[in-house]
Amino acid sequence: MVIGNAIAQYVFSQILEYYQQTCHHNANTAQELWQKSDTFCYHGKAITELAGKTLAIVGNGFLGKSVAKLAAAFDMNVMISERPQSLDIREGRVSFEQAIAQADILSLHCPQTAETTNLINAAVLAKMKPNAMLINTARGMLVNSVDLLAALKDKQIAYAVLDVLEQEPPPEDHPLLVALQQNTLDNLKITAHIAWASSESQQRLIHMLSDNIAAFKRGERLNRLDNM
Repeated sequence: MVIGNAIAQYVFSQILEYYQQTCHHNANTAQELWQKSDTFCYHGKAITELAGKTLAIVGNGFLGKSVAKLAAAFDMNVMISERPQSLDIREGRVSFEQAIAQADILSLHCPQTAETTNLINAAVLAKMKPNAMLINTARGMLVNSVDLLAALKDKQIAYAVLDVLEQEPPPEDHPLLVALQQNTLDNLKITAHIAWASSESQQRLIHMLSDNIAAFKRGERLNRLDNM
């Protein structure tokens, strides 16, 4: 998959920023707090190890697998969620209900379908851990923004990172963006659908487009979609 590495890197850059508090600790030195410390270190906000934390992944395609691969390197406990409402739990997976209840981090990598639209809603958010982190790099409509805003305000979950919203570019009065602009939330980060957009991914997409054009000229089909 052309964007798998970029997506996985984005997910873990956000996870590491939250758990490691990198920007905070960089700022402590820039603001001369370390220099004025009475001891050899200046602690600041707590740093938490990823080892042993549970990462639940919804969507076990190439993107989900790329994220799981990095999680294994950090000695994390990886859960692969079964499809919501599914009564048939495949080997190596857990029910969606178990995934949301046990996840320290819930990362979404599934397509938007009738089944997954508003997948993360008030009822689901209420079942998550109060210290849980939500990451959505898939599709904006997977998450109900109004419900998420309420959950973040009420500290039902600890943190959320969104790289996608329901409409892109989003309207200026989007409730989550308004909350950010008004500085009423300190537990939300939103980026502009850039998780996929590493220089290398963009170059791979250019090569793929070039290969498709050349194949079309030859009367060949490189990529086929079959209705299954």
